[in-house]
Amino acid sequence: MIYTDLEHPDMDKLYGWWFTYNSLDGVWCATTSENRELITNNYSSPLIIKSTNFNTLQELIIRTDGNINEMNELCK
Repeated sequence: MIYTDLEHPDMDKLYGWWFTYNSLDGVWCATTSENRELITNNYSSPLIIKSTNFNTLQELIIRTDGNINEMNELCK
């Protein structure tokens, strides 16, 4: 089960994000709605963020205001 804090004041920052779980490698992926095709067509794209923990993706998006470049820098 995935727990998300729906009362979190910054949950609106997740609007427009797409999430999927790859059961083959046990990884959650997230990308913006305009890049959602990349999840299935270009899994290694830098526009997709990945984690084994859904809550980590959620926190990264909230902390960086959805800036994928900043997320990639944090995860280096």
